[in-house]
Amino acid sequence: DFALALGEAQGPRAAARVDAVGYQALPLSGELPERPARAIPRGAVAKEPVPGQKPRAGKSRSRSGAPEKGKDSESVDSSASEARPTGKASGAGPGAAGTLSEIISAHLQIEVAGLPAECAAVVEREKLRDEFPAVATWMLGMEDLAVVFRPRPSEHVAGWLTHDACLVVRLRGERATIVGGNLLEALGIPARR
Repeated sequence: DFALALGEAQGPRAAARVDAVGYQALPLSGELPERPARAIPRGAVAKEPVPGQKPRAGKSRSRSGAPEKGKDSESVDSSASEARPTGKASGAGPGAAGTLSEIISAHLQIEVAGLPAECAAVVEREKLRDEFPAVATWMLGMEDLAVVFRPRPSEHVAGWLTHDACLVVRLRGERATIVGGNLLEALGIPARR
């Protein structure tokens, strides 16, 4: 879903898949930097509907009324900013954004949805070590997996990868969130101003 949202330049939707601590930009090659840059804050996230709950019409409930949580409900992270991204809508150019949501919203769209399945693979830390040693070193052994994205084998897709890149997904119970990677750098998406 993150890759699809990235391709559609839907920053809040992509940010909803990122861990609350943000997105740690990791190197495509070489060693981990001695002093890595701070994680990119995720910014505005798309609100996800609670399974089984119908959208409400009319007046919205006041902030004082806390939603009931059933065993199937999904809570929305209250630490995420609810400000709208400033990317395309405000006229800010690429690189002018500061949060992951804004960075992705400001980026050009990429035809990701039509890529074949072989353009993405889930790999464990040890299998990632040959291709991305710095990323594998950064990953937690038991909690992290990587999704390796590859260029389309038969033809180039405008704006898509020309070489492999990855995202690191952290598993906590039944919840999986993206904690970092080098996909944005490989796509030429500026991580910071």
